[in-house]
Amino acid sequence: ISVPDIRNYTELPAGFYIVYHTNPDIGILLQNTSPDNNSMEPAIAFNTYKNNEQIKPVPEKDLPLIFPTPVIYQRNKGS
Repeated sequence: ISVPDIRNYTELPAGFYIVYHTNPDIGILLQNTSPDNNSMEPAIAFNTYKNNEQIKPVPEKDLPLIFPTPVIYQRNKGS
């Protein structure tokens, strides 16, 4: 599954919303009551799980002190 325009899968909408011009700060969720659920979420979760299975443990001594690692950092006494 590839969703190139979405940077984070949590950005996938769960459904439709109604927003009235008179109250634009409140969206009313329209629940999907259809028994046919063709959601992509199970496939995305399965794909993420399979990808995460490939992660190998890294010994603590090999981990960077700061993650993500900055371009420059200096370790001082007591740090």
